[in-house]
Amino acid sequence: MEAIKIVPLINLLGFMALGVLPTLIMHLSHFFANRNFEVLIDPHANQITFKEKEEFQYAYEDLTVTRHLPLYHKKKLDGNHRMLTPWSNYSFIRVRTNDNKEFNISSTLLNYEDFPIEPSQTNYSLWPMMKKAYIDHEEGDSLGQ
Repeated sequence: MEAIKIVPLINLLGFMALGVLPTLIMHLSHFFANRNFEVLIDPHANQITFKEKEEFQYAYEDLTVTRHLPLYHKKKLDGNHRMLTPWSNYSFIRVRTNDNKEFNISSTLLNYEDFPIEPSQTNYSLWPMMKKAYIDHEEGDSLGQ
């Protein structure tokens, strides 16, 4: 009888460890990376302004965009079945400028489908984690995820 009472507890702990905890980590990492970050899009002037501690404005043609999507979304391309994970809605867009700056925009800030510039590349991973919203490669800062 004791084994029957403990099984739901083990199932709950397994669900928490495999579902809730990784999703919470993903959400917090995206939130903290973009919490003081703003993206202002002016579709009429074809310009984007990025604001964190400083403000940077760029024309669309000065930007290169890479999408970073969860592996689950690759099934749209190849038709292979992939398991939906609780963090499958988290992604980010990496925008590189012609003056060696990099801006990472979380899906908690802006959905990749709403971004006005077509990506030149799409990367898929099980865990699309980003570290920082803004990186200046001119200052010797390392590449971020």
